[in-house]
Amino acid sequence: MFKTIAYTAGVALAYYVTGRLALILAIPPGYATAVWPAAGVALVAILLLGYRVWPGILLGHFFVNILTGYDTSSSGAALKSLALPLAIACGGTLQAVCGAALIRRYVGSTIVLQTEREIAKFLALGGPVSCLISATVGLVCLYAWGLVSGPDIPFSWFTWWVGDTIGVTVMAPLLLAWLVLPRDRWRAGRAALTWSTAVALSLAVVLYVYISGREQQGIRAEFERAADTLGREFVNDVEGHLEAVTALHDLYVSAGPLDRASFAAFAGPLQMRHPGVQALEWAPVVPQAQRASLEEAVRREGYPAFAITDRGPDGRMVPAPTRAEYVPVLFMEPHTGNETALGFDLTSLPSRREVMDRARDSALPAASGRLTLVQERGGQFGILVLVPVYDRQLPHSTIAQRRSALRGYVLGVYRIGDLVRAALFAEESAHIDVTVTDDTAPPSERLLYERRARGTSLPWGRVVTTAVGDHQWSIRFTPSADYAIVHRNWQAWTVLTVGLLFASVLEMMVLLMTERAAAIQRVVEQRTTQLRDALREKETLLQEIHHRVKNNLQVISSLINMQMRKLEPGSSRHALQECQSRVQAIALIHEKLYQSRDYSRVPFSQYAKGLAGDVFHAAGVSPGAVKLEVEVGEVALAVDKAIPCGLILNELITNALKHAFPQQRLGTVRVELEETAAGRVRLAVKDDGVGLPVDLDIRHSDTLGMQLICTLAEQLAARLEVSRTSGGTSFEVVFQA
Repeated sequence: MFKTIAYTAGVALAYYVTGRLALILAIPPGYATAVWPAAGVALVAILLLGYRVWPGILLGHFFVNILTGYDTSSSGAALKSLALPLAIACGGTLQAVCGAALIRRYVGSTIVLQTEREIAKFLALGGPVSCLISATVGLVCLYAWGLVSGPDIPFSWFTWWVGDTIGVTVMAPLLLAWLVLPRDRWRAGRAALTWSTAVALSLAVVLYVYISGREQQGIRAEFERAADTLGREFVNDVEGHLEAVTALHDLYVSAGPLDRASFAAFAGPLQMRHPGVQALEWAPVVPQAQRASLEEAVRREGYPAFAITDRGPDGRMVPAPTRAEYVPVLFMEPHTGNETALGFDLTSLPSRREVMDRARDSALPAASGRLTLVQERGGQFGILVLVPVYDRQLPHSTIAQRRSALRGYVLGVYRIGDLVRAALFAEESAHIDVTVTDDTAPPSERLLYERRARGTSLPWGRVVTTAVGDHQWSIRFTPSADYAIVHRNWQAWTVLTVGLLFASVLEMMVLLMTERAAAIQRVVEQRTTQLRDALREKETLLQEIHHRVKNNLQVISSLINMQMRKLEPGSSRHALQECQSRVQAIALIHEKLYQSRDYSRVPFSQYAKGLAGDVFHAAGVSPGAVKLEVEVGEVALAVDKAIPCGLILNELITNALKHAFPQQRLGTVRVELEETAAGRVRLAVKDDGVGLPVDLDIRHSDTLGMQLICTLAEQLAARLEVSRTSGGTSFEVVFQA
């Protein structure tokens, strides 16, 4: 139980680490990436440790994705943020389990990858086939959660599938090579597999980072140009909407009080040219004494329910209580959609009253902070821009004069969302988040409007400011997460994908080459074993042949010896004795051959020492009479040269013992054998005996021994030299080894 828990935790950690590293290369919203090595980790974990570790894959997958888009804005958003990674993790876990089941079914429960067929089936089933599962489950979940639009599904699905497939084909063989496959067969292959894959992946990632950085710079420059254009358009459009109020004010200043029809004739077309204006209004100052007559006059104009009103606690409009003066909305365009505002006393709310007082005392346009309009039916904030209108007949240079000369206000009523949408075309501002703030308002009331796409904005921004009455607004443009997708040219992602595919293909080639090399090595080892066995049989046969030849020669020598015993001392017995010596010289060569491990070459140094001693023994040399000196180097001769060379050595020593020391003369026979630097062998037999007769021509001698020496020298293509001195004789035979 403890081992299972440890394995599961280890798998979860390995999946989490490889998954977080892969998300560095992810495309928004962060669930699909060009390579997902964690898929290979999961597959090998199931193959190596069994199905019991699937909870580790689920946990690792869940914690990788929960950090990608966790939303804590509300309990519902938090629940969705937990459910989506869990659903995607279930798809990844199912993929690993199904991939392992397919491989065990069609490749085998023991993964050794011995043949090209096994390698191809392993990569195909573990990669392209099983990776269909996670990509399909993941995209269905993203679409259900509204994170991927319908047109984006094919490309996102393909990206997901390719990422998982490459992750399996890259990581699974590496892990198997180091953890599972036979170490003796893959000792050299795993190093080549690791280094080739690492180099290919490194090059792909480096190129991706470089090109992606260049691409991001281009996207940012494009965004900044678009944001600056949108900022100018917004400022110009807001100024145009504010000019509608000043134009209406100028009309009142120049023409004086207007009736309802004249107001509508001027304000109606003005409002239509500025669709961001909710309403253009006229609100006169009405003393308490004139309230009743005003209400009666308006009712006669076709508004039977008209009354000066306030907003009640429940938000409904109620008749205004008695107060010294009122500033009700008397005229407005358009009327439709703003019916509730007709008759509303602006002084009834402190937020309106404060703006009115500022406009009255400054004789300039004044803007309110954000507020909720009485005619608002949605959730937008609104603002009022008021311009005071004074009696033309009265002075209004000072604050006191302005308060006395005030006759009313021209108002521009704006819904901020409508104003922003009118200023910013949807096509131009698509995928750009917009935030409008009132920098003059208290911090808690500064936000006027915000339009944000789902997800995290990119860390860039452009800010434009503009004056709205006596307030200053800031509009901030930031690119949404989708902005990079829409405006990128996919060059970096294409380079990365191609590089990763190349790494996968390279890895498969290394796998195949390693397997072929291993197969060749197995054949070589098998053939080597067969050859070694055959060679051992041949060696045994050659050893037996040399042994039998040596035994047969010994039999011949024994037969000669038996024959010699029946002969009286004389020439016949002496001839047989020489023949026996020659047979023994040949037999000694075969004895050395079967005692040696090299049956093609005779260790002639040992042979020369042994043959010289045997000849001395066979000649019956008395101890101390003639001494034998042997000075030989390490020389090995082929059989076809060892036999004639041995016979020559036998004849030369025999002749020296027979003729160099008559009448029991004392002396020395010296044997020299060496191989020169030129690859030639020099054999010399020297004695300090009486020497050869002066008239003896060894090449035309009628003795069998000399004839045999000359014939054997010719067989060896050797140079035979004889040196005669008063101090003895020297025979030297030089031939190519």
